[in-house]
Amino acid sequence: MSSSARESAQITSVEDVVDVIRQQPDGAQSITAAREGSATSLRLDLRGLNRVVDYPARDMTVTVEAGMLLSDLTDLLASENQQLPVDVADPTMSVGAFVASDLAGPRQYGYGTLRDANSLQRSGAGASSGCLQCRCGGKAVAIEGC
Repeated sequence: MSSSARESAQITSVEDVVDVIRQQPDGAQSITAAREGSATSLRLDLRGLNRVVDYPARDMTVTVEAGMLLSDLTDLLASENQQLPVDVADPTMSVGAFVASDLAGPRQYGYGTLRDANSLQRSGAGASSGCLQCRCGGKAVAIEGC
């Protein structure tokens, strides 16, 4: 993990997130993973969290980190003749940004949105203000290409 004068921290692991939170005095500064935060917020650059955690293609599930680009994820799925069951309007978005924005296109009527618990479960890891690492959610189900 590294930080610059622009109040941005380069994150490469979940442990980096925990370290950043631990180093912040209570109430001293807000922390965001958004592209742009307030003038007083510390921005976490999650582009280093771009790895495939698990991809048993036969099970049609994939687990990736939040910084992976949607274009990389769709290429990975296409190599196994699979696709995401949601519309990807901007392939340059990260998976984390896509989940946070809850963008949806016409496929939402057949498969739901990323935040629709009946369609997909989000999985992730995080840290609470007490710096406890926590994990939640399940795996996203990819659909076979037509």
